Amino acid sequence: MTTLHTLDIETRFALRDLVDRYARAIDSRLSPELEALFDADAVILLPELIARRTGNRELRDFATIVPNLTSMFEATRHLMFQQTLTVVDGKVHGEVYSEAHHLYRTPAGPRDAVMHSRYLDVYVEQEGSWRFSQREQVLDWIDDRSLSESSPVV
Repeated sequence: MTTLHTLDIETRFALRDLVDRYARAIDSRLSPELEALFDADAVILLPELIARRTGNRELRDFATIVPNLTSMFEATRHLMFQQTLTVVDGKVHGEVYSEAHHLYRTPAGPRDAVMHSRYLDVYVEQEGSWRFSQREQVLDWIDDRSLSESSPVV
């Protein structure tokens, strides 16, 4: 296994930008932009808890991913943290930590389901730009919090 130091700074920045654009596309509900971040045969693998809600652990229909994952929430905010990169058998792999806020309403008031996850990625370079060939979300824990009624978002 070859480690991070074999990747040049431009590649590391491009892969970080890819991760950040993913978060923006999900939070902005932009299915076409999300689809452009993945290669033609790519797949998103969901944790079982989320897969039960969508009915499928493997997502490949990128036009429906954003509505399927965000429709029950008034707003989301995905924060991407530390990205660790390795090269294995010529493929670039990444692990990215995430804290994703999911704002929703209940009869008792607004809530924020905060998902603490890691994404296990495989990246591929195509025509000079990097894309995901696989993105697997590993759910570490969920912290469901009450929000103030005066929150301007909900």
